[in-house]
Amino acid sequence: MSDNESDSEPSSPNTPFVDQVLSSWNGQKANTEPAIDGSERIKLSYDQTLTSVGHYELKVISGVVSMYGAYLTTKSITRRVLASSTESLPVIRCVSGDWAEIQLSSVNDTSVSPDLSAVSPLFQGVWKCKCEHCVVNISASYIKLRHSSEHHLAKVSSLGTSVDWQQYLHTNAQRSSSTNGAFSIVVTGQNPLEISTFSRLLTNSLLTLGKSKSQSQVLFLDLDPERSENGWPGHISLSKIQQPVLQPNWTHDAQANDTILRAHPIGVKSNGRSKARYLAGVQDLVRLANKIRIANRRDPIQLLIHCPASAQIFGNGLIKNILEIVTDAEVVNISKTQLSTIPPTHKVTQLPPLPENIALFSSRSVSQQRDMQLQSYFHTTCRPKSSPCPSPITSWRPYVVSYSEGRCDFAGFHFTPEIPHMYPGMLSNLLNGTLVSIVVADDNMSFAEHEILRGEKDDLPYFAPSNDPIIDATMCSSIGIALIRSIDVERKLLLILAPPDMSKIASERIVLVAGLFDVPSWAYREDYHFRKHVAQTGDAEARKHFADTSSGVPWLECSDIV
Repeated sequence: MSDNESDSEPSSPNTPFVDQVLSSWNGQKANTEPAIDGSERIKLSYDQTLTSVGHYELKVISGVVSMYGAYLTTKSITRRVLASSTESLPVIRCVSGDWAEIQLSSVNDTSVSPDLSAVSPLFQGVWKCKCEHCVVNISASYIKLRHSSEHHLAKVSSLGTSVDWQQYLHTNAQRSSSTNGAFSIVVTGQNPLEISTFSRLLTNSLLTLGKSKSQSQVLFLDLDPERSENGWPGHISLSKIQQPVLQPNWTHDAQANDTILRAHPIGVKSNGRSKARYLAGVQDLVRLANKIRIANRRDPIQLLIHCPASAQIFGNGLIKNILEIVTDAEVVNISKTQLSTIPPTHKVTQLPPLPENIALFSSRSVSQQRDMQLQSYFHTTCRPKSSPCPSPITSWRPYVVSYSEGRCDFAGFHFTPEIPHMYPGMLSNLLNGTLVSIVVADDNMSFAEHEILRGEKDDLPYFAPSNDPIIDATMCSSIGIALIRSIDVERKLLLILAPPDMSKIASERIVLVAGLFDVPSWAYREDYHFRKHVAQTGDAEARKHFADTSSGVPWLECSDIV
């Protein structure tokens, strides 16, 4: 496979660079007090702001500050913030009438967000800066920035919101704390970045803002498999969020902020995606959300539904179908265009898009963000404890999974869309080196009633095409993603990288769903980039984790793109 870096290198916006003021905090020593433990205390006057890049812990000593929609007080626990230069940086703002004092502390725990820059150029430069003009402590894991030109990338920006957005967030959070019942909010629009940002702002405000007790949790229904906010790429999911989300979506697997309660495989690309299967998954997740909320009537839980922009853009009636399932929900439409197909049971709040001077920033394309999510997922969820981080996945010990008839460790492969008739003799070629969703049947379901065929040359088991759904959303769900690293046809074995939970599940309940993802070229390149990193740094210890090959990386043909 050719290693074309045009698909992997960061992509910068085409807009001309304009130096942006990121912090109104002036950096004076009178407002900054270093502590013995290496942390620092900073005083902010009313409406004064502070923007930093990197990862750090934030604690409020006095007063109240806001950050990414969350309102943090002295009663708040210490919050861990991961502020990446690849997107608009979260801003700490003093909202106290007088002063607020905060404490920032460095985080040097790689389990928080593993440094994957050694195995992927997508992760290079996302945290630290090495320029001379930053207000920076070299040993710190974060950097305070007053201007965007102080960062070596020179295109970082701070996160801004409009008055309309802020007003809605305030009003809605007050409603949440003053009413006894739970409510549902559907966030939709035509700009994916705005939908994602507003959903996160809304989640954080619900969790922290209110006249009385703030919400203990929010249910987050993520219906965008192409650019998932809380779940895994290629899936729709229902998550329970209990702490403000203060990090990019590609670091969620390293956080304890959210728990994926249930997920269904859909596919990262809209073409070839089954609308019926998508809506069946939505219906199942909404059913679960309602069940949870009914069981928690004494402590009402708000449901936030994050819709894909494609639900409106393609005019395929998808937003109407979703709203027919999510009854009695308020719809927040972030668009200049009114929605025309809204059931009468839904209240619609029309919010204008952000003005041009508050444009959201992302230096990674949608496919690059998915790659980052997947790499972060595998390095935090599937990496063996014996393997250091970072180390290329080629150096990890995989699970050995048998597919021989009579002692197969899973029920079979399911292809979506259906496998073409000419491919049964090429299954190993189709599957080798690909990603699959690990779907597990509930206790009351069996795959025995479905016909299972075998590949003509490699004997791989797969479900025969059927008019009846093999993956029934009401009776099975995904527990994660696996990478098929290699297939041993002679011994009928798969070598896969997967979450540890897979080994604890009865084989007849597991189906591996293929055809959902892009080709994981990032996985093939990790060893190449790691070798390059070691050659530049001279790290002798890291050499132990090269792939066991005598000729470097023989499966890649690399060309440098300037």
